[in-house]
Amino acid sequence: MSNERTVAQVINIARQWIEDKYGDRPDFVGAHLVGSLHHMPFDAPFLAYRDVDLGIILDSISEQDIDDSNYDGLIMEAILAPVQRYESAEELLADACNASIFAADHSVLLDPFGKLSALAKEIKREYPRQKWVTARRDETLANAQKAFVALTKAEDITHAIFALGELNMYLIATLTVVRLTPLTHRRNMLQLRDIIRLNREKKIFEKLHRLLGSQHVTPDVAEDLLAKTTEAFDYALTIHKTPVPYEHKLKACIRPYLVEGTQEMFNEDGHRESIFWITLFMMISCAAIQADAPAEQQAKHLGHAHDLLQTIGLVTPEDIRERTLLAQTLLEEMKQLTDHIIATSPDIIT
Repeated sequence: MSNERTVAQVINIARQWIEDKYGDRPDFVGAHLVGSLHHMPFDAPFLAYRDVDLGIILDSISEQDIDDSNYDGLIMEAILAPVQRYESAEELLADACNASIFAADHSVLLDPFGKLSALAKEIKREYPRQKWVTARRDETLANAQKAFVALTKAEDITHAIFALGELNMYLIATLTVVRLTPLTHRRNMLQLRDIIRLNREKKIFEKLHRLLGSQHVTPDVAEDLLAKTTEAFDYALTIHKTPVPYEHKLKACIRPYLVEGTQEMFNEDGHRESIFWITLFMMISCAAIQADAPAEQQAKHLGHAHDLLQTIGLVTPEDIRERTLLAQTLLEEMKQLTDHIIATSPDIIT
């Protein structure tokens, strides 16, 4: 794919892919953008390593599923969602992810029954209202609390890493939603760095780095960890058979999203902020390697994973206990801080 493609061109390609793959299905209700495309200008460039996140609404399913594929040089990540999730504007307004999507100007892709357009109109009007901002904050904070519980029950370092990643992600989301900013995944720490305003937010931001262990990461260390993670990812692709957490990301078409997507953050002085993304892919890759690779390959790549764990200071049970105590403090401070922002922000209406 050429870097000359614009957001508008990518949206048109995504719409065509959805029409080709899902449009004729009797259970197809509609489709919308999910990722960063919904709040990017139409004439902005869309680089090849970024994925295209899509919501595909079906009335034949009751649980969410994910369909990753490559189409016309684009990484398509389709979230297959049950129609029950779109019953009312009120439910979507209280949903931290979907509210910002439908509040955007060009989120709806296909709407054969007019359902999504009607919802989007109401959501856009009500999006900055205090009661809905509070509801979205409560949702992300509740998810952070669930991840905290998982952290307290982690049986080993691997389980602790995944719990910490989710906890960090939802804590970032909690502060992001009260700033009326769309959520993102890969760039969540980088985006948060750019939208925080208060000194209290800056202190929370540094504690979030401490939670992941990325506070002292240097550019050289981050680049070395990316190289080791890429090597593990490439090898995992060749042997992966046993199901592992987040295995939908273990696909060849996702590789540019790992490599160039991380380098993009490096180019924005986001070496510390990239550690969430690097760690996620290292742990997914090594979970597959541990399950399916011969012993000599396990020793090599699991050794790289150990290097990463040493870098972020998460090796012993005592390390997990210290992060758990920090997480408990962060949960309390995040609630107090976001209460203050909700009550005082001029962007939030009553």
